[in-house]
Amino acid sequence: MFIDLVQEMRMGGFSVGLNQKLSNSGGFNFNSIGLGAGLQFENFEFGMAYNFPFRAQAQIHSPSVFEIFVTFDFSRFQRNQRGFFKFLQTENY
Repeated sequence: MFIDLVQEMRMGGFSVGLNQKLSNSGGFNFNSIGLGAGLQFENFEFGMAYNFPFRAQAQIHSPSVFEIFVTFDFSRFQRNQRGFFKFLQTENY
């Protein structure tokens, strides 16, 4: 069993996050912890994340991962409005 936990704080168009990876294979393991940050502009979100593994304690090793990402949404009916703390907005025409 593998568990990924993510906590994210959103402040306007900026987000900062923390993630943890846990496993239960031959005993409970705390595999890694990671940091992430993102910036939203219009319908695009740009971000990066890094994963710090705990190799000395873990029986199942998680790799170090550096991630750069771009996500986008071109739907005219859904807008990600972080500044208003809304994740779904429907526009009536």
